[in-house]
Amino acid sequence: MDHRIKKIFIIEYFIAFLIILFGLLLSFYPKLRYSLELLNQIKHNKQVVEMSPSQLIGQQKKKNEEQLDRKLEKLQFIRGMMNRVKSKIDQTKNVAFATLEIEKLATRSGLEMSSIKPLESIASQKYEMAPIALGFKSSYEKLVEFLSLLEKSSVPMAAQQLSISKKESLGAQLDAGLTLYVLFLAADEQ
Repeated sequence: MDHRIKKIFIIEYFIAFLIILFGLLLSFYPKLRYSLELLNQIKHNKQVVEMSPSQLIGQQKKKNEEQLDRKLEKLQFIRGMMNRVKSKIDQTKNVAFATLEIEKLATRSGLEMSSIKPLESIASQKYEMAPIALGFKSSYEKLVEFLSLLEKSSVPMAAQQLSISKKESLGAQLDAGLTLYVLFLAADEQ
C-alpha cells in the first residue's frame, strides 16, 4: 500500500508542477509576444536605416503611386455612376418634353386622349429610343390631322403599332392605340 500512495503523491506533485509551469508560461506570454514584436520592429528599422536614400524615395514613390491609382479608380467609378444618373435625368427630361409635345399636338388636332404611358427605353451606343404608348378616341379626320402634326413636330419621333377599332357604341368615333418612339442622343454623345 505504501508504494501505491507514494506513486499517487508523485503523480499529484507532477500534475501540480505542470499546472504551475503552465500558469507561469501564460503570465509571461504577453511579455514574450511584446518582445517578439519589438524585435521585428527593430529588424525593420534596421533595414530602413541600411537603405540608401534613393531606395527610400523609390519605396515611398511606389506607395504614393499605388494610393493615387486606387483613388483614380474610385474617381472613375464615381464618374461612371454620375454619367448613368445624368443619362437617366436627361432621358426623363426628353421623355417628359416629348409627352408634353404629344399632348399639345393631340389637343390641337382634337383627339380625346384616354392614356399616355412612357415605356422602358431602348438604348444603343449613339442614341436612345423611348417608346410612349397612347390610347385615344378620335374620328378618322382628327387621327390624320394628329399624325400630320406628329410628322411636322420638332421632337424626333417615329409612329409604330397603330391599332384602330370601331365600336358601334362610339358612333363615328374610333378607339385607337399608337406607340410612338421618341429618339434622342445617348448621354455619352451629348
